[in-house]
Amino acid sequence: MTEYSNNKKQLYIAIFIFSLSFIWAFWPNISDLFRMWQTSDEYSSGMLVPVMAGFLLYNRLKVDSAKPKVFWPALLMLLFAQITRICGVLLMSAFLERAALLIAIYSAILLILGHRVFIKHYSIMLFLVLMIPLPNSIHSIISPSLQKWATHSAVFILEMFGYNVMTEGNIINIGSTSVAVAEACNGLRMITAFFVTTGLISLIIHKPSWQKVVVIISTLPIALICNTVRLVITSIAFTMIKAQQWEKLFHDFGGFAMMPLAILLVIAELAFMNMLIVADKTNEKTASDEIILKKVKK
Repeated sequence: MTEYSNNKKQLYIAIFIFSLSFIWAFWPNISDLFRMWQTSDEYSSGMLVPVMAGFLLYNRLKVDSAKPKVFWPALLMLLFAQITRICGVLLMSAFLERAALLIAIYSAILLILGHRVFIKHYSIMLFLVLMIPLPNSIHSIISPSLQKWATHSAVFILEMFGYNVMTEGNIINIGSTSVAVAEACNGLRMITAFFVTTGLISLIIHKPSWQKVVVIISTLPIALICNTVRLVITSIAFTMIKAQQWEKLFHDFGGFAMMPLAILLVIAELAFMNMLIVADKTNEKTASDEIILKKVKK
């Protein structure tokens, strides 16, 4: 028992020393990523990812039967992270530098805890990907498309409600009221935030893997639906509220209010899938009862 305690103490000391060295070596990348989380509305939710991933991994390791074991080949992965980082600097690619930080985190976990623990908790490793913002090239492609979708979907719903709506680009005209669908309203912020939320939910809940995959895949349509609902409600409110300060307050509040709506949709989705499982189990029980009855009759 004493030997195990000493080994555990040595492991914590090694992790602490390695963590300090890691932070020192990758501090420019860490500070750059932290600045991105603070200044970008679209990727601010990424700040929660490493904190929640570390908390979940720590709690799982406390009850995990697999013991951590140093995996020295992970040093090659750490070397690859440094090469990726150098390529990012030479090519002036912020995405490559941030990707290098993620690879380095993977290699550090692999080195300290071992490949068995790493593979066993692969879902947490995948969750860590959400802390990295999209490359600028991809962001510039999807952002206008999302902005266009948000405008047209909101106009469609408003027309269904009987409003006379005209569009000029990404500006929605309802009578004498004009509502500009800015780039910040394209829904990308909701998509990234909801992916973090649903990813966290899938890590916490005790459900079959297929249900977790369905929840994560449904994040995109749920985010688009919530963003359309927000734009429709905001557009209708702007026809009634003329004070600029109230318009801004309602606009901001509408964005925050969509998170509970998204969570309710996920809960409803899980409840529906549970109903399918219950129905399936009922069918299995009926079939087994019929088999038993046939055997009794024979």
